[in-house]
Amino acid sequence: MTATNSFELGTAPRARRRLPWAARVAALAIIAIGAVAVLAPVLPLDDPVRGELSERLSGPSFSHPLGTDGQGRDVLSRLAWGARPSLLAALLPVLFGGSIGACLGLVAGLAGRTVGATIMRFLDIFYAFPAVLLAIAIATTRGAGLTTMVIAITVIVVAPVARIAETEVRAIRNLDFMEAARASGASVWMIGARQVVPCVGPALVVYCTALVGLSLVYAAGLGFIGLGLAPPDPEWGTMVNELRAFTFSHPWLAVIPALVILAVSVAFNVLGDGLRDRLAVGGSDG
Repeated sequence: MTATNSFELGTAPRARRRLPWAARVAALAIIAIGAVAVLAPVLPLDDPVRGELSERLSGPSFSHPLGTDGQGRDVLSRLAWGARPSLLAALLPVLFGGSIGACLGLVAGLAGRTVGATIMRFLDIFYAFPAVLLAIAIATTRGAGLTTMVIAITVIVVAPVARIAETEVRAIRNLDFMEAARASGASVWMIGARQVVPCVGPALVVYCTALVGLSLVYAAGLGFIGLGLAPPDPEWGTMVNELRAFTFSHPWLAVIPALVILAVSVAFNVLGDGLRDRLAVGGSDG
């Protein structure tokens, strides 16, 4: 095979695999939650911010399937309306931070040793702080709100994604097909676009999919301590904070939003595991 052919073909195609059943169930659950988040305004739900004090802390019933909170607001309605900001606070940081981190990691892996070391040492600064504390510090300087949550979580997402990308690039940059690409006279950027991205992409997709679940937990944590959406707007972390006062008297109220956060986070992790198996990341293709 000539050098040109090696550059055109790249690595061998991976074996096609179906998603495991657990990952398919997780994907369907995520799609369903996403549909609820989008369609909440047109669904037959009670007003999420106005309630009847005469119905406060009522148990599950036909009119309120999950009961009502301390202000008589329908818990199911607030969960549905809170899905949109909660999912946005989880997805947007991974989209933005993942893109920035991937670009930095690719440049660090493909550039010279000095440039790569400079980028990675700068990103190491973010590892000096626990992710949760760094997010809280950033959010505190800006004040509560969805934009604040997105920015705070984006910052803590960049460094780990960059490290994954840089590690993956270093693992392949001295392989035969990369040497052939360089011998063909292709530029560094052409090699990155045509050879590196297809090889590194699957690992980044798998990692970022699982990272959405962690971002959801971070977002809920910010909402729990009052750095999320301002009341009375519903958001899952804020709901946990509002309902924790009833943990002993009406335990189901505090448990429901926490279980939703846990379930969606686990769904993204299971989907990430399924994509890892489907894309044969870190395993053989046989």
